[in-house]
Parts: sequence; C-alpha cells; structure tokens
Amino acid sequence: MASSAGGSGANSLTALSYEALLPLVPELLEHPERHRGLYGEEEEGLIASHALFDSGRAVIRDLAEVDLAVVTLEGPPPVSGFPIGHRASIALHPMALHSATSRPRVLVISGGRFTYHDRYETWVTYRSRRLALRRDLAPLAAMLSEQERGGAVWRADPPGALVAALDHDQESTLGPERVIDALREHLLNAPVAWDPFVGATRRRSRLSGPGASRSGTSGPGRSR
Repeated sequence: MASSAGGSGANSLTALSYEALLPLVPELLEHPERHRGLYGEEEEGLIASHALFDSGRAVIRDLAEVDLAVVTLEGPPPVSGFPIGHRASIALHPMALHSATSRPRVLVISGGRFTYHDRYETWVTYRSRRLALRRDLAPLAAMLSEQERGGAVWRADPPGALVAALDHDQESTLGPERVIDALREHLLNAPVAWDPFVGATRRRSRLSGPGASRSGTSGPGRSR
C-alpha cells in the first residue's frame, strides 16, 4: 500500500486516510447527526461565540492605523478556550472571530488575559488585498514581561509561524490600554520580520524557533 501512495511515509499515511474516508462521505453528508460525538462540543462553542458578538458581550474596536482589531469580552467566557496557532488559545471560536472582523491582526482581551495573533492570511502571499506585514513579537513580549508586577511571563511565536501569537502564562497585572498602546507602538515602529512576497532564501535567513522548520516545507509564498 505504501508504494501506491507514491512518496514519503507522511504522503502514504495521507493517501491511506483518504482511501478510508472517501467511502464514508455519503453517510457523513446525509446523516451528520449520527456523528455528533465528533463535532458536537466544538459546534456548541462556535454557537456560543457567535452569541457573544450578537449580544454585545464581545465588542470589536478597530485600530485602522495598524490594521488591528481589539476584541474585548465582557464577563466570563462561555468556553475555556480554542487553540490559535500551535500554542496559544482564545476564549472565542476562531471561525466566529474571523467572520466578525477582516483585520489580519487581532487582540482578544478577556479579563486579565491578552492574546494577540497574526492571522494565517499574513503567512501566505494573499492576493485579494495587501495585508499588514508581520513584526517580531519577541521584543514586545520581553518588554511587557518586565512591566508585569505579578510574575506573568509573556511569550511570542516566531514571525514565521503559520499563526504567530503573543500571550502570557498567567493573569496579567497590566491594564488593557497599556497593552493596546504597547502593541500599537510596536506594530508601527518595529521592522518587518516576515514578508511572504520576498524570496524563500531571504525569508529563511530571518527565521528562528519552531516556525522555521515548518515554514520551509509547508509552502509560504503560495497564493491565497
């Protein structure tokens, strides 16, 4: 079976997965309710996230100057969190969040938790419109960690991660406006650290951390 997939072990596994799944597609399309155990919990989180925007408990503030959406959640979030990128999480389903704003940069504020991310669209050569280019978030993480009074440590993904996130390991003691102002200044003044429209050689030379190896094989530079 491996030889029929043609290629590496990963490609063989992908081929086997398709072969196993394709006969099940008619059943999945005609009777999705029979498989609710596979998607029900996430669907409930998506519905709850849409309800936050509909009820006004999730409010979006646009900072057009830096192409940033600041999303503030009022009260406790209805869900514990959804993954964003390979490490961080947010208290909104990404599908609900990204359908509520077209900004490529998003900061979600929920109580004392701040999570910023550069959307996946900024990792590829997005052709529909020019998006704000990524900055290295590590210097901003270091600065915010120094300003914390309760020991929170801010963490940043490398600019070449598919979704580059900035967050912290425990409740922050910093106020929302302080974080927003620091983020805004960094996005305005820090040099560009990831430009999907430049050559692959230049791009690889700027990368470090977990995003570097992944970006070399997953295809940044592909049009979207």
